[in-house]
Amino acid sequence: MQHIDYAGGEFYEGEVNELNQKHGIGRYVWADGSRYEGEWAFDQRTGAGVYFFPDGGKYEGQFFANMMSGMGVYSYPNGDRYEGSWLLGKKNGRGVYRKADGGRYEGEFKDNAFHGAGAYYYPDGTTYIGYWKKDSWCGAGRKAQFNGYTFEGIWSDNLNAENVTLTVDGHVYKGKIVNNSFIQNT
Repeated sequence: MQHIDYAGGEFYEGEVNELNQKHGIGRYVWADGSRYEGEWAFDQRTGAGVYFFPDGGKYEGQFFANMMSGMGVYSYPNGDRYEGSWLLGKKNGRGVYRKADGGRYEGEFKDNAFHGAGAYYYPDGTTYIGYWKKDSWCGAGRKAQFNGYTFEGIWSDNLNAENVTLTVDGHVYKGKIVNNSFIQNT
Protein backbone atom coordinates (compact mmCIF):
# COMPACT_ATOMS: atom_id res chain seq x y z
CA MET A 1 0.00 0.00 0.00
CA GLN A 2 1.43 3.33 -1.12
CA HIS A 3 0.52 6.95 -0.41
CA ILE A 4 1.52 9.31 -3.23
CA ASP A 5 1.00 13.08 -3.08
CA TYR A 6 0.44 15.12 -6.26
CA ALA A 7 0.34 18.84 -7.04
CA GLY A 8 -2.63 20.83 -5.78
CA GLY A 9 -3.31 18.56 -2.81
CA GLU A 10 -4.33 15.53 -4.87
CA PHE A 11 -3.26 12.11 -3.62
CA TYR A 12 -3.43 8.38 -4.26
CA GLU A 13 -3.57 5.60 -1.69
CA GLY A 14 -3.35 2.04 -2.88
CA GLU A 15 -1.43 -0.58 -4.74
CA VAL A 16 1.23 0.23 -7.34
CA ASN A 17 3.26 -1.82 -9.80
CA GLU A 18 7.05 -1.98 -10.17
CA LEU A 19 6.93 1.23 -12.29
CA ASN A 20 5.19 3.03 -9.40
CA GLN A 21 1.98 3.27 -11.47
CA LYS A 22 -1.45 3.00 -9.85
CA HIS A 23 -2.18 -0.70 -10.30
CA GLY A 24 -4.54 -2.90 -8.26
CA ILE A 25 -6.96 -1.49 -5.70
CA GLY A 26 -6.70 2.16 -4.71
CA ARG A 27 -8.24 5.54 -4.09
CA TYR A 28 -7.46 8.84 -5.83
CA VAL A 29 -8.70 12.20 -4.51
CA TRP A 30 -8.68 15.29 -6.79
CA ALA A 31 -8.35 18.90 -5.64
CA ASP A 32 -11.97 19.65 -6.65
CA GLY A 33 -13.23 17.02 -4.16
CA SER A 34 -13.99 14.29 -6.66
CA ARG A 35 -12.60 10.85 -5.93
CA TYR A 36 -12.34 7.38 -7.36
CA GLU A 37 -12.19 4.17 -5.36
CA GLY A 38 -11.62 0.90 -7.16
CA GLU A 39 -9.47 -1.00 -9.58
CA TRP A 40 -6.53 0.46 -11.49
CA ALA A 41 -4.38 -0.89 -14.30
CA PHE A 42 -1.20 0.87 -15.43
CA ASP A 43 -2.22 4.29 -14.01
CA GLN A 44 -5.76 4.16 -15.43
CA ARG A 45 -9.16 3.53 -13.84
CA THR A 46 -9.91 0.11 -15.30
CA GLY A 47 -12.23 -2.50 -13.76
CA ALA A 48 -14.86 -2.06 -11.05
CA GLY A 49 -15.01 1.19 -9.14
CA VAL A 50 -16.95 4.13 -7.75
CA TYR A 51 -16.43 7.72 -8.90
CA PHE A 52 -17.78 10.57 -6.77
CA PHE A 53 -18.26 13.81 -8.75
CA PRO A 54 -17.77 17.24 -7.15
CA ASP A 55 -21.43 18.17 -7.86
CA GLY A 56 -22.67 15.24 -5.76
CA GLY A 57 -23.20 12.78 -8.62
CA LYS A 58 -21.93 9.23 -8.28
CA TYR A 59 -21.10 6.48 -10.77
CA GLU A 60 -20.67 2.89 -9.63
CA GLY A 61 -19.71 0.25 -12.16
CA GLN A 62 -17.16 -0.69 -14.78
CA PHE A 63 -14.37 1.53 -16.11
CA PHE A 64 -11.99 1.19 -19.02
CA ALA A 65 -9.13 3.58 -19.80
CA ASN A 66 -10.39 6.14 -17.22
CA MET A 67 -13.92 6.18 -18.70
CA MET A 68 -17.23 4.68 -17.66
CA SER A 69 -17.48 1.58 -19.88
CA GLY A 70 -19.52 -1.58 -19.26
CA MET A 71 -22.43 -1.87 -16.86
CA GLY A 72 -22.93 0.86 -14.28
CA VAL A 73 -25.26 3.06 -12.26
CA TYR A 74 -25.09 6.86 -12.31
CA SER A 75 -26.94 8.72 -9.56
CA TYR A 76 -27.44 12.40 -10.42
CA PRO A 77 -27.50 15.15 -7.78
CA ASN A 78 -31.08 16.10 -8.81
CA GLY A 79 -32.36 12.58 -7.96
CA ASP A 80 -32.33 11.14 -11.50
CA ARG A 81 -30.71 7.72 -11.93
CA TYR A 82 -29.42 5.74 -14.91
CA GLU A 83 -28.69 2.03 -14.75
CA GLY A 84 -27.35 0.27 -17.80
CA SER A 85 -24.65 0.04 -20.40
CA TRP A 86 -21.86 2.59 -20.94
CA LEU A 87 -19.28 2.94 -23.69
CA LEU A 88 -16.33 5.30 -23.45
CA GLY A 89 -18.00 7.62 -20.94
CA LYS A 90 -21.47 7.76 -22.53
CA LYS A 91 -24.75 5.91 -22.10
CA ASN A 92 -24.77 3.40 -24.97
CA GLY A 93 -26.76 0.18 -25.31
CA ARG A 94 -29.68 -0.85 -23.08
CA GLY A 95 -30.58 0.91 -19.89
CA VAL A 96 -33.20 2.42 -17.61
CA TYR A 97 -33.29 6.15 -16.84
CA ARG A 98 -35.46 7.10 -13.86
CA LYS A 99 -36.32 10.78 -13.42
CA ALA A 100 -36.79 12.35 -10.02
CA ASP A 101 -40.30 13.44 -11.12
CA GLY A 102 -41.37 9.80 -11.54
CA GLY A 103 -40.84 9.53 -15.31
CA ARG A 104 -38.98 6.47 -16.58
CA TYR A 105 -37.36 5.47 -19.89
CA GLU A 106 -36.48 1.85 -20.63
CA GLY A 107 -34.70 1.04 -23.85
CA GLU A 108 -31.76 1.78 -26.07
CA PHE A 109 -29.29 4.66 -25.76
CA LYS A 110 -26.71 6.11 -28.11
CA ASP A 111 -24.23 8.83 -27.13
CA ASN A 112 -26.19 9.69 -23.93
CA ALA A 113 -29.54 10.04 -25.77
CA PHE A 114 -32.70 7.89 -25.99
CA HIS A 115 -32.05 6.28 -29.37
CA GLY A 116 -33.57 3.11 -30.85
CA ALA A 117 -36.42 1.06 -29.42
CA GLY A 118 -37.71 2.24 -26.05
CA ALA A 119 -40.61 3.11 -23.80
CA TYR A 120 -41.18 6.25 -21.73
CA TYR A 121 -43.61 6.22 -18.81
CA TYR A 122 -44.63 9.77 -17.90
CA PRO A 123 -45.63 10.77 -14.34
CA ASP A 124 -49.21 11.58 -15.48
CA GLY A 125 -49.74 7.99 -16.73
CA THR A 126 -49.08 8.69 -20.41
CA THR A 127 -46.78 6.20 -22.15
CA TYR A 128 -44.89 6.21 -25.43
CA ILE A 129 -43.60 2.92 -26.79
CA GLY A 130 -41.71 3.00 -30.06
CA TYR A 131 -38.60 4.34 -31.72
CA TRP A 132 -36.45 7.26 -30.67
CA LYS A 133 -33.77 9.37 -32.28
CA LYS A 134 -31.65 11.76 -30.19
CA ASP A 135 -34.20 11.95 -27.33
CA SER A 136 -37.23 12.46 -29.64
CA TRP A 137 -39.93 10.10 -30.88
CA CYS A 138 -38.96 9.07 -34.39
CA GLY A 139 -40.49 6.26 -36.42
CA ALA A 140 -43.25 3.80 -35.54
CA GLY A 141 -44.69 4.34 -32.10
CA ARG A 142 -47.73 4.29 -29.85
CA LYS A 143 -48.70 7.02 -27.41
CA ALA A 144 -51.30 6.06 -24.80
CA GLN A 145 -52.58 9.02 -22.81
CA PHE A 146 -53.85 8.91 -19.25
CA ASN A 147 -57.34 9.84 -20.55
CA GLY A 148 -57.58 6.63 -22.61
CA TYR A 149 -56.76 8.11 -26.02
CA THR A 150 -54.19 6.11 -28.00
CA PHE A 151 -52.28 7.38 -31.02
CA GLU A 152 -50.37 5.00 -33.28
CA GLY A 153 -48.36 6.31 -36.19
CA ILE A 154 -45.06 7.27 -37.71
CA TRP A 155 -43.57 10.06 -35.60
CA SER A 156 -41.12 12.64 -36.93
CA ASP A 157 -40.68 14.17 -33.48
CA ASN A 158 -42.64 14.43 -30.21
CA LEU A 159 -45.24 16.79 -31.76
CA ASN A 160 -45.77 15.51 -35.33
CA ALA A 161 -46.83 12.16 -36.83
CA GLU A 162 -48.20 10.72 -40.08
CA ASN A 163 -50.50 7.74 -40.74
CA VAL A 164 -52.01 8.09 -37.28
CA THR A 165 -54.75 5.89 -35.88
CA LEU A 166 -56.52 7.51 -32.93
CA THR A 167 -58.62 5.24 -30.75
CA VAL A 168 -61.09 6.79 -28.31
CA ASP A 169 -63.63 4.69 -26.39
CA GLY A 170 -63.51 1.97 -29.08
CA HIS A 171 -63.96 4.44 -31.96
CA VAL A 172 -61.16 4.61 -34.54
CA TYR A 173 -60.16 7.76 -36.44
CA LYS A 174 -57.46 8.18 -39.10
CA GLY A 175 -55.36 11.28 -39.60
CA LYS A 176 -52.10 12.96 -38.61
CA ILE A 177 -50.68 14.98 -35.75
CA VAL A 178 -49.35 18.48 -36.43
CA ASN A 179 -47.86 20.52 -33.57
CA ASN A 180 -49.42 18.10 -31.06
CA SER A 181 -52.95 18.48 -32.53
CA PHE A 182 -54.81 15.60 -34.22
CA ILE A 183 -56.14 16.41 -37.70
CA GLN A 184 -58.65 13.85 -38.94
CA ASN A 185 -58.56 12.70 -42.57
CA THR A 186 -61.50 13.92 -44.64
